[in-house]
Amino acid sequence: MDNHPVWQLSNQMPEGREFEIYHALNTNPLPTIYQEHFFYELYFILRGAIRVIVDEVDVQPVLGTALIYPPHCMHRVIHTDPSLPYERFYIYLSREFLNAISTPDYNFTEKLTLLTAEGRNCLQPGKQAVLALVPMADEIIEAAKDTSPAATLANRCRMTIFLIHLLDLLQDSVVAS
Repeated sequence: MDNHPVWQLSNQMPEGREFEIYHALNTNPLPTIYQEHFFYELYFILRGAIRVIVDEVDVQPVLGTALIYPPHCMHRVIHTDPSLPYERFYIYLSREFLNAISTPDYNFTEKLTLLTAEGRNCLQPGKQAVLALVPMADEIIEAAKDTSPAATLANRCRMTIFLIHLLDLLQDSVVAS
């Protein structure tokens, strides 16, 4: 796999990390190449003009679009207008973390598997719904700066609550479509 010319493995979450969350803005976005991960990636477009290739399917997400990349799903972002600022937030989730926070009645991995059934990677929860997620994501990002054991546990709880809200929102967008 490492020798494949279009795969990039540098966007990897370190082994043993449960999750990572980012809110990023690029004013001069660079081209990307295809990549895949060993973890789940949830990706939300906030600004910009892009196309995304997901397992050879071309989608044009806009504000209000959520993308879910399961482990080993090939994906790539193509900037259709690099002069526009490109803003997004995205979450990396290890399977171990999802299993650890799941219960018999609420299984995060099963929910993500159902959301991406039949190759569905692009969901439309809507502009207002995605914008409402940003402050919660930013709170988790800010809280991660404190790496004390108690703060780390509290942020793990924040992420769990955020994911419950997020997955229910995404499930509602599947039902509505």
